[in-house]
Amino acid sequence: MVSPELVLTSPYRRARETAAVFANAVGYGGERRDEAKLVPHARTDEILAVLEGELLAQTASVALIGHEPHLGHLLGSLLTGHPHMSMPLKRGMLVGLETESTTNVIAGLRFSMTQRFAAKLS
Repeated sequence: MVSPELVLTSPYRRARETAAVFANAVGYGGERRDEAKLVPHARTDEILAVLEGELLAQTASVALIGHEPHLGHLLGSLLTGHPHMSMPLKRGMLVGLETESTTNVIAGLRFSMTQRFAAKLS
């Protein structure tokens, strides 16, 4: 698994713990940045704006660690372009997306795996 260029995590304790495990598993040594727009009650368009900013800054890859149902709504928006589409995630699930262009956050699904399967990769 390739290490991301940036890790954004919800400031909530459990997400920060998960971010530490993830960073260790993929060999990420950079800063894990708390992002308030990844808390469960945040609006999806707010984290989309953060992602658009990273895309414009030419950040090659971003890992997001957050909570359901927020991440499911974000995933649905990124995959379909529809702001009210949700694709729920199971606890500990790992999903990889790739943007379709350098000017748009609409993405294609690269992989999706359960926590158990992901643990076997490290």
